Amino acid sequence: MLVGGKRHAAIANLSFNMAAVAVNVVIGLLMVPLYLRHMDVAAYGAWLASGGIVAMLGLCESGLATVLTQRLAACAARAEASRFAQFAGTGMVCAAALGFVATALGAVFAWYAPRMVGAPEAAQAPLRWAVVLASAGLGTMMLGYTLCAIPQAWQRTTAAGAMLVLAMGGNVAGILVALAQGWGVTAFGVGSLCQSLLYVLGLGFVVWSGWRKAGLPRPSFGWPTCRELWREARSLLLGRAAAAVGTNLQAPAAAIAVSAEASAVLVLTGRVLSLVPMVVDRVGSAVFAGMAYVSGRSRAERSACAREVVAIASVLAGVGIGLGVCFSQPVVELWVGKEMFGGRKLLLLLALSYLLNVRQNLVSNVLMAFGGIRKASRWMMMDAGVRLSLLVAMAGVFGLHGIPVAYAVAGSAGVAFLSRVLSTDGLLSPTDLWAPGATGLLIALAMSTGWMYLGPTASAWTEVLLQASLCLATTLVLTLVFDMDWRNAVAHNIRSLAHGVGLIRVSAS
Repeated sequence: MLVGGKRHAAIANLSFNMAAVAVNVVIGLLMVPLYLRHMDVAAYGAWLASGGIVAMLGLCESGLATVLTQRLAACAARAEASRFAQFAGTGMVCAAALGFVATALGAVFAWYAPRMVGAPEAAQAPLRWAVVLASAGLGTMMLGYTLCAIPQAWQRTTAAGAMLVLAMGGNVAGILVALAQGWGVTAFGVGSLCQSLLYVLGLGFVVWSGWRKAGLPRPSFGWPTCRELWREARSLLLGRAAAAVGTNLQAPAAAIAVSAEASAVLVLTGRVLSLVPMVVDRVGSAVFAGMAYVSGRSRAERSACAREVVAIASVLAGVGIGLGVCFSQPVVELWVGKEMFGGRKLLLLLALSYLLNVRQNLVSNVLMAFGGIRKASRWMMMDAGVRLSLLVAMAGVFGLHGIPVAYAVAGSAGVAFLSRVLSTDGLLSPTDLWAPGATGLLIALAMSTGWMYLGPTASAWTEVLLQASLCLATTLVLTLVFDMDWRNAVAHNIRSLAHGVGLIRVSAS
């Protein structure tokens, strides 16, 4: 059976994940001025709100691909070809069924979406088509995630990652062609469907060629295997499903509680900040296996592992949030116009909510890596209810500003709860979760706040680039000088990289 090197697979995974982030930046950030030349702000805001709800349909798949990857990798390690074929076949059938359900639900939602989010009359028909096509794209992508589990189990992540980036390029091309045809907001649905079709076709070829080369039996479906997958996936599925709901409520809440234009303002004001979890969460996923590796060892080893991960994630989050606070206003104003920036008060509230929710994701990943998947999943389910309740209350009272406040309160509750679980279970002490990187985090936030109020105002893209580079360099120097945990982590990883061991100690294989 084809099995490649674990280190090469991990590096390829991280590299292509970051490339995917870059393409997401192009689609969600750089192309927005182009969108607004082909549709008005209200139509774009209506798509953002509707697209957030469509994204929630992805909860139908949550957990299946993760569990399937684990099962297939175990079969590959034991050279159990028949079991591998049965898990692969059963997983694909399950994913296809879930994809059909998601597509059908999206098609039903499409008829209600325009009025629900307050879309302008002229944009309602194009928005319906956008939702239908995006739902079909999401349903197809679910099959793609399952197909991806097969080369992941073979450790052939280069091919899978390349197909993802290529497919995302198809998304960009689909949007551009549809906009050129004058299809307006429907272009987003076209791009989504193009991406999913390219991804499934490309992965299908990779899997087919690898399957033939390995001489594996034909994929098959089995009800016992289906039940086994479900038993393993259900807690993670429910938790991630709830998390998907909670994560995608901001834009719909703004559209329903205020207006479609307010939804666009909220999303665009926080667009730079939204890049931070994309980066920090991917770093966390890169070291997940390493943390799981030491989960059964002594508390001292778990502590050393967690402290390094927390230090790196904390400072990166602080620096990223800090840069977002400093430069979101000039970026948004130069990018889409002054009227699309929601003000510094909204920006600071969004920064606080992103900071707390990045921290919650980090602590949740640590808990799951150390064996607390069910407890983390239970909190994800509770968290969705907490967020929904807070959104209803605070958006109704405080309007647009109440939305990030609700997320900040929910994030702080999640950090407190998950930290307490880690402490009471004897896995880590509170100091392990809060002390590493705290000095660097505070320095980064203080530096950014001071720069925002006292620094020069950037009025051109070159000024934004120069000032951001200066602010970043100054912040990094200060954090390295005053934060010992961060300094030690950076020094260790530079030495590891120089010796060819790996980028992050806990992910070494």
